[in-house]
Amino acid sequence: MVDVDREPVGAGQLHGKDLGAGQGTLDLGGDLPDQLSFLVVCGCHRSSPVTKNGPAGPFREPLEMWCQEDSKRLLENDRHCRVGGWIKSERRPEVGFGPVATQDAAAVRETLRTMERAERYNEWLYQRCRPHLGPCVLDVGAGTGTFAKRLLADRRTVVAVEPDPELAAVLRGRLGNAPGFTIVEGEARDATGTFDAAICLNVLEHISDDEAALVDLRERLPRGRLLLLVPAHPALFGDIDEALGHKRRYSSQGLSALLARCDFRVEELRFVNPAGAAGWIVSRFLVRRSRIPEGALRLYDTAVPLLKQLDRLRLPFGLSLWAVARPRLR
Repeated sequence: MVDVDREPVGAGQLHGKDLGAGQGTLDLGGDLPDQLSFLVVCGCHRSSPVTKNGPAGPFREPLEMWCQEDSKRLLENDRHCRVGGWIKSERRPEVGFGPVATQDAAAVRETLRTMERAERYNEWLYQRCRPHLGPCVLDVGAGTGTFAKRLLADRRTVVAVEPDPELAAVLRGRLGNAPGFTIVEGEARDATGTFDAAICLNVLEHISDDEAALVDLRERLPRGRLLLLVPAHPALFGDIDEALGHKRRYSSQGLSALLARCDFRVEELRFVNPAGAAGWIVSRFLVRRSRIPEGALRLYDTAVPLLKQLDRLRLPFGLSLWAVARPRLR
């Protein structure tokens, strides 16, 4: 049995090992589709795994194994990788497989629990979204429902997409019986129908193929708006980003170009939260924290009325980039 609570092991050490009770076996030296049966498949980005339980018997989705050396390198060199390996699939460009959520997922859950207590900040962010919303909203990476509950209070129809099964369970327990509310345990591509708006707040940076994710969102917003919040300034990428499973931070030019490639027309793009950027710099370069300090967040939340005034100056820097975009008409 593979001990998933210790440091990752190399591919050779996993050869033929049982990945977990009732979850089948993996032989990295053989043909994966023939070797894989009844395994939990963890979805696109490690920070928010999707679990899909395959039926007993051979795994049916067509999969292509990366060459063994690549798999071995990922397992041995990626300290966040606590799954059995990595596979490619036409439908999911990067899919991890294994029995458990990763360190990244645990860090995301911890951060969400901390952030949901920042009521003033969350309300401020929701009010930023509110003028751009319509009756039917897709909440991408809904987490524990911080924004879904506000959308529902405004009597909107909400489809909440959450790939982490533990967070989806919390969401289901809190809001599952609310009228007009649907939970999709998966990704945006798994949501059916079209929407007047999609909110994607501090989610895109977790996704390996952010371009594919935006294309999926565009298809669900034929005349709607995409509301994005992403971490800004690649130079600020540090221990907290790494612990949270962030793949990147964005520059203004880079985000604008990304949206254009995905056939979005940008209506608004600006830096927000300059005070937060100052705190992040301290954490990044001076004290090198790997978690958002809860005490600092409480202080920040108390200061939100003052921070709103500062944000109105539209300074050329900030902790995050805020974007409002529409699909180009075809």
